[in-house]
Amino acid sequence: MNASTPPVTASPRRAPGPPGRWGLRNLASFARDQLGLLRHVADEYGDVARLELLGKTYFLVSHPDDVEAVLVKHARVMLRDGHSVILERALGKGLLTSEGDLWKYQRKLMAQAFVPRRIQSYGAAMASVTAAGLGSWRDGAAINLHQEMSRLTMEVVADVLFGSGLTPADIELVRDSMETVNEFFANSPEAITLLPAWVPTPRNRRVTAAVARLDELIFRIIARRRAGEAREDLLGTLLAAQDDDGARMSDRQLRDEAMTLFLAGHETTALALAHTLYLLSTHPEVERRLHAELAAVVGDRLPTADDVRALPYAERVLKESMRLYPPA
Repeated sequence: MNASTPPVTASPRRAPGPPGRWGLRNLASFARDQLGLLRHVADEYGDVARLELLGKTYFLVSHPDDVEAVLVKHARVMLRDGHSVILERALGKGLLTSEGDLWKYQRKLMAQAFVPRRIQSYGAAMASVTAAGLGSWRDGAAINLHQEMSRLTMEVVADVLFGSGLTPADIELVRDSMETVNEFFANSPEAITLLPAWVPTPRNRRVTAAVARLDELIFRIIARRRAGEAREDLLGTLLAAQDDDGARMSDRQLRDEAMTLFLAGHETTALALAHTLYLLSTHPEVERRLHAELAAVVGDRLPTADDVRALPYAERVLKESMRLYPPA
């Protein structure tokens, strides 16, 4: 090539992917078997594949190096997807939905609530609330496992977040309202189609009312705490958290993070536990080995946060369960 020859510019290569106009065939496959479609696309079209769904283009990134590049090395230019606006109806701008400078600011403040000393106290609350919650179980009785795990995790999150600041009626309100919110996110056409909140469908009205009930409760508790009722719980830690300039969270930020912790720490944990117990019931040899480890380390006392390091088999059981049935 001589000096007068114009440079050759390589055009960007189009990622391969399954054919189909508007992605209707892909949508049908996705509705029928989500994991099956993603597995097929990765196997058939490689580490970076294009997937059309309802006229929108998505990219499936499968290689670990590429995943790290997207989520870590280039995190600054990667934004939340369009469905985050639906989560914001309940969560506001908490850690799960915020991004950019707000996310960094909130994460720095939230980190103060998860130092080792705090984790120890949360572990004690988890053990005592769970032990009390299991008191109603009877040998040979039939129970709805997911409902029971949901009840237990809700009571744990409420205790860790608000301490003894919730009455039984408050806990029932939170449980019923969060059930409405979870059902909306998981199963509603309104969430899938990003239907605006002002459209008066029955589900839209129910979730709006549920969020309003939760808001009233959380803001009431925040106001009571700011008036001087200090407690050594997660909310108390967040109220005291401050950045390098001494700034603290606003009431709205506290509310958004409390709602995020309720959702993230409640339903996902309940699903992980329910799936784990189900899998243990179908693998008696694994259940026996887990029981033996628990008996050797914990015995008849309540477990503590310090016991976690001495329960490697229990950790593997939980991780395998979440690999098979990802709770999110």
